[in-house]
Amino acid sequence: MKKLMFLFLNLIALSVVFAAPKPPVALEFPQRKEMHGVKWIDNYDYMSKIESRANTLNYIRSENKYSKRVGRSFSRLQKEIFKEIKGRIREDDLSVPYKIRDWQYYYEEKKGLAYGVNYRVNVVTQERQILLDSNLLAKGQKYFDIGEYAISPNDSILAYTVDYEGSEAYTLKLKDIDMGLHYAESYKNVGSVVWFNDSKSFLYTVESDGGLPNQLYFHTLGTDPTKDKLLFEEEDDAFYLYLSKSRSEEYIFINSSSKTSSESWYISANEPNGEIKLLHARRDNIKAFPAHYGDKFYMLTNEFEPNYQYYEVVEEDFGQLRMIFSGSDNRVINGVSHFKNYLVLSERINGQSRIRIVNKNTNNQFYIDFPNAYFAVDLDYNPDSEIDSLRFTYDSMAEPSILYQANMADLEHNEKDSKIVLKQYSPRGAFDKSQYEEKLELVDIGGGQKVAVMLVYKKDLFTGNNPCLLTAYGSYGDSEDPYFSISRLSLLDRGWIYAIAQVRGGGELGQSWHDQGRLLNRKNTFNDFIACSEYLINEGYTSPEKLAIEGGSAGGMLIGAVLNQRPELYRSAIADVPFVDVLNTMLDCSQTLTVTEYDEWGDPKEKEYFDYIYSYAPYEQVKAQDYPHILITAGFRDTRVPYWEPLKWAAKLRKMKTDKHVLLLKMNMNEGHNRSGDRYSAIKETAFSYAFLIWTIERERFE
Repeated sequence: MKKLMFLFLNLIALSVVFAAPKPPVALEFPQRKEMHGVKWIDNYDYMSKIESRANTLNYIRSENKYSKRVGRSFSRLQKEIFKEIKGRIREDDLSVPYKIRDWQYYYEEKKGLAYGVNYRVNVVTQERQILLDSNLLAKGQKYFDIGEYAISPNDSILAYTVDYEGSEAYTLKLKDIDMGLHYAESYKNVGSVVWFNDSKSFLYTVESDGGLPNQLYFHTLGTDPTKDKLLFEEEDDAFYLYLSKSRSEEYIFINSSSKTSSESWYISANEPNGEIKLLHARRDNIKAFPAHYGDKFYMLTNEFEPNYQYYEVVEEDFGQLRMIFSGSDNRVINGVSHFKNYLVLSERINGQSRIRIVNKNTNNQFYIDFPNAYFAVDLDYNPDSEIDSLRFTYDSMAEPSILYQANMADLEHNEKDSKIVLKQYSPRGAFDKSQYEEKLELVDIGGGQKVAVMLVYKKDLFTGNNPCLLTAYGSYGDSEDPYFSISRLSLLDRGWIYAIAQVRGGGELGQSWHDQGRLLNRKNTFNDFIACSEYLINEGYTSPEKLAIEGGSAGGMLIGAVLNQRPELYRSAIADVPFVDVLNTMLDCSQTLTVTEYDEWGDPKEKEYFDYIYSYAPYEQVKAQDYPHILITAGFRDTRVPYWEPLKWAAKLRKMKTDKHVLLLKMNMNEGHNRSGDRYSAIKETAFSYAFLIWTIERERFE
């Protein structure tokens, strides 16, 4: 009897130890709000207020503690996946060098080191120099990221920006490469920097308190940065400044851009004290991107064609243009690069990225093609415009990325082996691309339109009812292209399907595709995603019990809205740094990006936009219903999606949801919108997310 009682008491003790932890409960301080006749209560508004920081931090700590405790249930799987991914990457690796004047530049990673080292080698003397050792720069820091990176024209000074906080507040530093020493001066909150050709002076932009670059400064080496001359200040909060140098290296362009409009000025790169001249004045809904090559200016603009046209500018009169190339309904021109005898166009045709090459002398035009049915091809870094050698990258869902180099004359004449493989980014160990199937499905959304969904899975593990992870973005006209992922293999090799949906709001099919998913058409993005989800279920790829979804930032808004609308379609969801408190953020002009975002979502101070945003805003529309398992990731130093947005959303979901599914919020206190460049930390986070998905989809196997 005593033994039985002893065993019974031990079982009770074990049940207490292994009992599921209780989810945290956020404090509520109801804040009554009213606009345009609509009244609502925000119980968690205090989380965005500095005076309530103590309560907010306590809640964050409780959420992180809860996530850590629940994560123990799949920690073994997380470690297993981490080991798999780490085992596939090439921990000792070299980038392919590129040449600028007398130097070859490259990047090296060493096993066990979180960051890489930037080197250069002199092609004449073979002298090797360390430009930046990021491991030394990151030592003792909780976060580290390199932003801008610019070598002076005389190859002696490196200008670079670094972020130690994760808030994207970059500090500009200058390094004498030959001496290996840094200059004393440094500059805070720098956006971009471009050297004049004297290598003694440069222009740089500085961010306002709101976090957008709005000031242009001139600096001469050896002078006090606090006395630098302010040349220009952008006063419109919807615009931000960025600098670029012409491919001819003759001019520096000063660009001010909003989501829908732009303005450009130029100054001779040979005249630091020269006059800044207007090149293209801002006009509503017109964007223009200037270029200069040889003795001519050029302009890529959507003024006369929404999918862009490329013009030669008559230099004496910028009002006169000669069109060279034009986009169309099914063709988008994304960029044009000048080489010695060729023009290279980055295009998108019927949703697929393509590279078109044009012989300047004969006007003969041709494309770089591949045998695969659906792929992505993009220009790599090609700094030398006086040669006809081209570097470009190839990607597909099932084949590791390839970096090619080709002589364009050989490509034009179909010379055998004209495309030289410089590097294929294959996983370490055994990998056979023929074991994986990639497919393109077209989902009918009505009106004669279809959404492309790119799929990849392992052939021998396809059953017709597989676990599936569906992702999308669908904002700002950004395009989602097929790409290979070493990390993703940990899902595919466990029988998962990975799917990417090119929903409206993206730019895959040009400006019209973007317009159909923004402003008062935003719900099309959500409806497209739901249609793709239903298609995958109806076509037997997966089922609601095995379908997971993921999206980040504005793609996190998509996830939040879809979960409110059709939660029964999904088993699990991941929302990374999700923009979910759309209404409150767009009503708060003190936040960094609010005014610039009006062009994408609308200004809710206008009733029409208020009503529309309110009707879909993920935070406002959380309701009492069953939700799937949810993992929310966030960064405390995020300046794009402030930490309180995912925090408030998690708190409201916890209060309102009627299910017993797992909801986790992981707040990284030392990162912002982007993960740190620490590659091992990034793998660890990916492994956590994948383990969460597998655990929630196949939870019975773990219990």
